[in-house]
Amino acid sequence: MRRTHIGLLLMLAGLLWGSVPISAAFPPSYDQEIRQGLYWIYHSQYDQARAVFSRISEQYPEDPAGDFFLSAADWWQLAEDLDRPSQQIEELLEEHCSRTIQKAQAAVEAATQAKTLAQAYFYLGGAYGLKGRWAVTQSQWFRAYRFGKRGVHFLRLALDYDPELSDAYLGLGIYDYYTDTLPRFQRVLARLFIRGDRQRGLEELHLVKERGRYATVEATLFLIEIYTEREHTPDRALPLAQQLRQEFPESPAMHFALMMALFHQKEWKGLREEANGYLRRIQSQAPYYTAKGMAPALYCLAMSFSQEQKDLDRAHTILTQIIETSPEPSRWVTFAYLRRGQIYDLQGKRDLAKDDYRDVLHREDVGEVHRYANQYLKRPNGWMDRD
Repeated sequence: MRRTHIGLLLMLAGLLWGSVPISAAFPPSYDQEIRQGLYWIYHSQYDQARAVFSRISEQYPEDPAGDFFLSAADWWQLAEDLDRPSQQIEELLEEHCSRTIQKAQAAVEAATQAKTLAQAYFYLGGAYGLKGRWAVTQSQWFRAYRFGKRGVHFLRLALDYDPELSDAYLGLGIYDYYTDTLPRFQRVLARLFIRGDRQRGLEELHLVKERGRYATVEATLFLIEIYTEREHTPDRALPLAQQLRQEFPESPAMHFALMMALFHQKEWKGLREEANGYLRRIQSQAPYYTAKGMAPALYCLAMSFSQEQKDLDRAHTILTQIIETSPEPSRWVTFAYLRRGQIYDLQGKRDLAKDDYRDVLHREDVGEVHRYANQYLKRPNGWMDRD
């Protein structure tokens, strides 16, 4: 069931065309302010991040940077709670993106130097990218690609005026890669606007990872997702995830990225250790770790017991815990039903397995789980060591 986890890392970083911009107008002290705000985002402390970026916006009211960073904080918060998005945060995202676009358009008209013009185009591209990201999560494909087309156009203009603006390649790299590798129907839509290039996209993302100023973390997260979910080369993702975990040892997001890389690498012992560590941090109320991470950590723990130790009973108990205790709606409950159904099949409990597969079909389709549930209803699934 390889595709069940599509988008899990995307939940941590977003989907398409965005990047984290730089502003040549900021003095050195504000460089540290920006990095502090990003630190709060990476640790899910969104109110603290907004406080930082609001100060920037207030001190530089004509610069679109502060509002763009506010939009980025909104996006990350929505992505973290993708199963239960807040209408209030959605409205903030729209407001901050609109203000970014308005200020960036004014900056384009007022610019007298190439680098200043590049910055303005950069923010335009980033803001349209964030709008496109959210449209993707809502499956609004035409709307998403319309925003994507604008975003890519402005990012390329930014690089025309300032080829050293390396962070701009994040948005271009993601767009190039995903429009060349999305499922056929979505790819056809993308080609109505701009056709991507898989290899070029990978090169652009690696360029940002190595040379970017503020977007290196985002580029690394996208590369992890790509190598685990799409390229099926988790051996390339694991060292990237380990690097982020070392750089941000208190970040639940980076901890989870490492767990997903271990999952796809089938490093079951390492996955069990990390999942147990994650759960211990929740239970001890370690900074930044909350009950939101309980279900995904339990899911990883169940997978490690079933795959490495072949302990189906223990895995079954943990999956049942997810189903019975997780706040709804939750994709992790859906995944747990599917996996528990597979365990029932392996135990010869076909009727119970079918009940769980039917429960999957009554829930939102995430990561193609409906396709798998329908397939397993027709015939038992021999899952161990093959998924």
